[in-house]
Amino acid sequence: MRSRRRGCLLFAAVTLLVAASSVANAAQENAAITCRVESPVDGSYWIGTAGDGLFRLGRNGRTLRYSESGGQLGSDSVKALAFDNLNILWILDGSGVFRTYSSVKGFQVKDGLPRGILAAVGGAGFSTLFFATSSAVFSYEPASGSLKELSEISVIPQSMCLSDNGAEVWLFAKDGVLKVSSYGGLLSWDDAPGVLDLLPFKYETNLDPERVEGDNSFSTWVVVLIALFAFLAGWALRNSRRSSSETEALEVLPKAQNYASRSESQKDVPIRDTTNSKSAKSDVFTKRVIGLINENLSDPDFDVESIAALTGLSRIHVNRKLKAEGSASPSSLIKDARMEMALKLLKQGRLSVSQISAQCGFRTPSYFATAFKEYFGYSPSDFVESDSR
Repeated sequence: MRSRRRGCLLFAAVTLLVAASSVANAAQENAAITCRVESPVDGSYWIGTAGDGLFRLGRNGRTLRYSESGGQLGSDSVKALAFDNLNILWILDGSGVFRTYSSVKGFQVKDGLPRGILAAVGGAGFSTLFFATSSAVFSYEPASGSLKELSEISVIPQSMCLSDNGAEVWLFAKDGVLKVSSYGGLLSWDDAPGVLDLLPFKYETNLDPERVEGDNSFSTWVVVLIALFAFLAGWALRNSRRSSSETEALEVLPKAQNYASRSESQKDVPIRDTTNSKSAKSDVFTKRVIGLINENLSDPDFDVESIAALTGLSRIHVNRKLKAEGSASPSSLIKDARMEMALKLLKQGRLSVSQISAQCGFRTPSYFATAFKEYFGYSPSDFVESDSR
C-alpha cells in the first residue's frame, strides 16, 4: 500500500515538472518566432525564428528544420517569409540576401538583387516583392524580373508591411516610420503637412514597467491545475488497481472449481479463439505512410525507396506491413494520392495544367497528362473542358 502511494506521488511530481517545463519552453519558442506563412501548395506551415533557422510543419505534424549549418540558409536568423503567385517561397535571412524554395529546385540564392537587405514584405500570393536596404526601398516583380528603386532613405529599416489597398509600403525603423508609395517616392502625413521624412514615435503617457513586463498569473494557474489533475489521476489509478485486484481474487476460485469439475477429455479440448482477427488489425503504419506521401507529394523523386528510408525499413518490410494491414502497395498509394490531388486542383480551376503537374510530383506536363488519362480514362484538358460546360 505504501509503495502504491509513493508511486502516485512520484507520478504527480513528474507530471508537475513536465508541465512547468513545457510552459517555459513554449514561452521561449514563441519569443523566438519572427515570421510565419502557410503554403498554398500542400497546407504546410513555415516558421522563421530569430536564431534557430527555418521550420516546416507538415499536415501530419512532422517538423523539418532548415539551417545555416545544413546549407539551406545563409543565417539562422530569418526575417521574412512569403509565397509568390507561382507558389515559390521567398526567404530573407540575416545574411541580407533572398533565397527561394520550391519542391522541384530546393533552396536557391536569388541573384540579381541588392545585397544587405534588412526588411521585406510580399503579402499572400504576391506578384510584387518590396524590400529595403539601409539606403533605399525597392520593388521587384519575380515574373518579369523587373527591379525598381522606389525611394532613397536614411534610416535603418527593421520591418515592413503593405497597406490593404497595396498603394503604400510602411517601413518601420528604430525611432519612427516612413510611408513609401508602391509606385515610387515618399508620402507625406495627413496630420503633419510637409513632413516627407521619418515621422518619429511620440509617447504621450508614461508606461508602468510592471504592466509592460506582463502578468505571469495565467502560467501559474496552468501549472497548478495540471498538478491537481495529476494528483487526481494518480488517486484514481491507485483505487482502480485495488478494486481490480479484489475482483480478480473473487473470480479465481469459481473458475478453478469449474475447471476441476470438467472431465479429463474436456480438459484436452482447446478453447476456441472468438476474436475477429480482421477487425483487430491496426492501420497505424498505413496512416503513417499516407502522411509521408501527402507531405512529399510535390517531390518527383519521392518513391517507395523514400518511404523505406523515412520509416527505417526495407522495401520488402514496408510492403509486408502495408499488406498485413489490408492496404495497397506503397507505389499504388503514391499514385492514388497524386491523382486525387490533381483532380482536386483541376476542379478548383485556379492553376494551369503545368502548375498542377509540378505540384503533384510529375517531372513534365506530358507525363502527367499520360498518367492522368491512364488512371481516369480521360486527359486533364478533356476534364477541364467538360467541367466548364
